[in-house]
Amino acid sequence: MNQKELNELRRRFRPDKNNFSRIFGCYVNSNREIISWVDTSMGLMRQEEQEMYLALLKKSLSGALGKNLVDVVFSTQQVADSDEHRLLQTLRQTELKDPPSRETLCRKIIECIDMGETNYLILLAADAYDVPHRSKDDELQHDASSEVFKYFVCSICPVKAPTLELRYDLDQSEFHSSSTGYIASSPELGFLYPAFDGRTANIYNVLFYSKNAAELHEEVIDALFRVEPPMSAEEQKNAFGSALADALDKDCSYEVVQSVHEQIRARIEDHKESRDSEPLELTANDVGGILANSGVAGEQIEAFRRECDAQYGENAALNPNNIIESKKFEITTPEVKISVAPENSYMIEASIPELKQQIREIENALSLILKEAPQQIERGSLKSQSFPAMMNAGVPVQLLSNRPDVKAAEMAFAGTFYNTNAARSAFYPSLSISGNFGWTNQLGSMVANPGKMIASALGSLTQPLFNKGANTARLRIAKAQQQEALLSFQQAILNAGSEVSNALCQYQSAEDKIVQRKKQINSLEKSVEYTQELLTLGTSTYLEVLTAQQSLLSAQLSNVSDQFDRIQAIVNLYNALGGGRNE
Repeated sequence: MNQKELNELRRRFRPDKNNFSRIFGCYVNSNREIISWVDTSMGLMRQEEQEMYLALLKKSLSGALGKNLVDVVFSTQQVADSDEHRLLQTLRQTELKDPPSRETLCRKIIECIDMGETNYLILLAADAYDVPHRSKDDELQHDASSEVFKYFVCSICPVKAPTLELRYDLDQSEFHSSSTGYIASSPELGFLYPAFDGRTANIYNVLFYSKNAAELHEEVIDALFRVEPPMSAEEQKNAFGSALADALDKDCSYEVVQSVHEQIRARIEDHKESRDSEPLELTANDVGGILANSGVAGEQIEAFRRECDAQYGENAALNPNNIIESKKFEITTPEVKISVAPENSYMIEASIPELKQQIREIENALSLILKEAPQQIERGSLKSQSFPAMMNAGVPVQLLSNRPDVKAAEMAFAGTFYNTNAARSAFYPSLSISGNFGWTNQLGSMVANPGKMIASALGSLTQPLFNKGANTARLRIAKAQQQEALLSFQQAILNAGSEVSNALCQYQSAEDKIVQRKKQINSLEKSVEYTQELLTLGTSTYLEVLTAQQSLLSAQLSNVSDQFDRIQAIVNLYNALGGGRNE
């Protein structure tokens, strides 16, 4: 059956769309004892009850084809002459109205099923579907029927035990404790017979339903139908992973698994977009082509085909949705399973162009600093870089004079010193005597009138006396500015000294951590070596090896971080001392 045919049948489970006349079955307790038989007319039920019964029966046709819904196939011999197939045919042809056949089926189910301590309800309902003709444009012509499809559905529903709850009593307007009663829940398993293949009855197939796709209730399939139970979706996925790992052996790398997963996932997406109603299938040869596209050698591809024949049977068709998880891919070993969501790997790959862009921008910035055209800068390695093997803790304070901020503060202090001297010189007269004949005033011009010259000289000599207040204020301001500049100069030196001290402390701290980290790495390397030897001897698991390797990797990353801190401390010290700048 394909999805379109399944949906067509599912639409029958409405009160106005079906020909279900009666509901049959039985109610069974956890001791496999039949508590009561079910035989009730749909026509005598209230609409709400009809909808509830139909909803439980419809659930047996829910889920994904190939996962929750699997085909159970009878052999030609069974169809020709077998008790199990004869029973199903009798139930179908009598529309479940043969009591001995119904009881036989129910008792077979009771004998084989194990529901633990839970009671359960077996429901049976038969329908006759007047299949409408489907035109060339895929439209259903309800007035043109081609055949009548007779089938029946079986649903096995767990029954929840009653619980006490507070319920509101409308008559008394109060809340009182009340039992919920026994409640039939969604079916755990069920089946449809016969299958609706090609919109006609296929008496060779049963569509079997299991709520849990990983557990197909093989004991029920074997007891009712006497056939080899099909592989569950989980078993198919594990078998595929095992066949792939065994065939590729040491070449089963992350890249190959990812490539196979991506190609199968692409086929699933293409099939969805095509809206093809037929289920997508892959053969071992199809997967072999995918492996070839992933760079796998021909010998290994042939080994994979042999493994698939052994696991699934010769020329078996694989459901791609069962052999991989469309939302993640897995790498499995007997001891550990690693699941990786494809979007995570895509996210990492998408970040690579961004990292390259950042590298290019940094190269351009460095080229700009070096006054060169933007270009690619060749890189060395940290091992090729030379750094001081030892670094003395004592640094002469004179080395701080190279710092631009210290120089700027020093020059600012010198400027205020000269301003103070200029303010102090304002207290003295500004009269000067030139080498020329006669007297000159402060502007340098000749004084023709000696009397007038003497009066002017007296004015120049007495002028500072009259401006004493203003000169005193200017001197005080200049001294205050000089003191402020002195404090700023001292603060600049202290700041510079603090940065130098921090850099030296960072360097010493990094050195101490590196020493201890080397001891930790040596210890963890021995731990990894010993764990691998124990794995070889069979006294350890691969998970323990991974844990030891993860601890070693973490320590190695921390060691790289410590070495970076040491290098950063040297760079910070070089910068704190004002290195790299011309006088």
